[in-house]
Amino acid sequence: MQQQMATQQALNQQMQDQLAKDSHNGGKPPSSDGSKKGKRKSLL
Repeated sequence: MQQQMATQQALNQQMQDQLAKDSHNGGKPPSSDGSKKGKRKSLL
């Protein structure tokens, strides 16, 4: 049972690390950042 918990904790950490990545630190394209970006200002 302890081994199973350790495995689950490692998997959980991997998933959290993956979610924390964006185009600045994870090699992903900027379009994959989603709605985390701030509002864009008009160029007019």
